[in-house]
Amino acid sequence: MNLDDKIWKTSKSRMNMADRLKSYDMWSQFLIIYYSLCLIAVTILDMNNNQFDASVPTLILSIIVLVISVFIYAMDYGKRALETQKSYIEMQRKLSKIDKLKDTKKLEEEYYNILDCSENHNHCDYIKVLYSVREQKENEQYNGRFTWMKYLEYYICIFKIKFLIFILFLFPILMLFFSSTII
Repeated sequence: MNLDDKIWKTSKSRMNMADRLKSYDMWSQFLIIYYSLCLIAVTILDMNNNQFDASVPTLILSIIVLVISVFIYAMDYGKRALETQKSYIEMQRKLSKIDKLKDTKKLEEEYYNILDCSENHNHCDYIKVLYSVREQKENEQYNGRFTWMKYLEYYICIFKIKFLIFILFLFPILMLFFSSTII
């Protein structure tokens, strides 16, 4: 793989990573708000309904809000997204210089220094790049054929996070619905 293709793929993968981290940041904030609102709703329901004991659901939701808050703080999605964005912008600068240079050894060293300065993208970020170029004429020459297995990987990458988000938002509703069996 030549240097400009390597830089381009890495840069696009890092763009996907930055988008993914921004999305995680947004969804995690929504999740904290949602669980907090559910906790308030359960507390109000408990205060106004003598037949419903919400002590266990309230305790569970309180623990979940605490754990999610600490986890999200530790993951620091927003900061990581900004660092990744700086990384791919710097790679784009290097890519724009590549055509003007006869000797790319220095540029290649700079590329590897950029890689060392930030966290790496994951496999799903890279698969999304391959998916985006699958229809281009040169694709098979550079990336190989986009097989049904790569399609499967791509759709698993797309589906798994959406499924997790769905389950996390559905959990408090299910917990309240089945709270009589919990208590």
